[in-house]
Amino acid sequence: MDEAWQQFAKTIPEQGRITSFILNTRPNLTTATTFELTVSNILQEKEIKRLQPDIVEFMQHKLQNSMIRMTLKIAEETEIQRANSPEDRYKIMADQNPSLDKLRKGLGLEID
Repeated sequence: MDEAWQQFAKTIPEQGRITSFILNTRPNLTTATTFELTVSNILQEKEIKRLQPDIVEFMQHKLQNSMIRMTLKIAEETEIQRANSPEDRYKIMADQNPSLDKLRKGLGLEID
């Protein structure tokens, strides 16, 4: 599913933040035929809903399963995260984009 998701991201024209969101977000498989996408806010939800028919059609074709469905969930904001130190800032960024941690480790970088 992740491979099909990344392939879909490459098919959409560069649309700024929504393209970046799709590239950096992974859908969660909730049932055998349903995946859920968690969005951060109403604007992201609106953009994804606009793309939803294209996303579902692409995923159905790539996964060869016409039963594939997509649901959306808005992430709950439980508390405002504050970054007081470089380590805190890095942790917040790495939580939002796990590839950042791979890059840091791959380059042998340290946090100052």
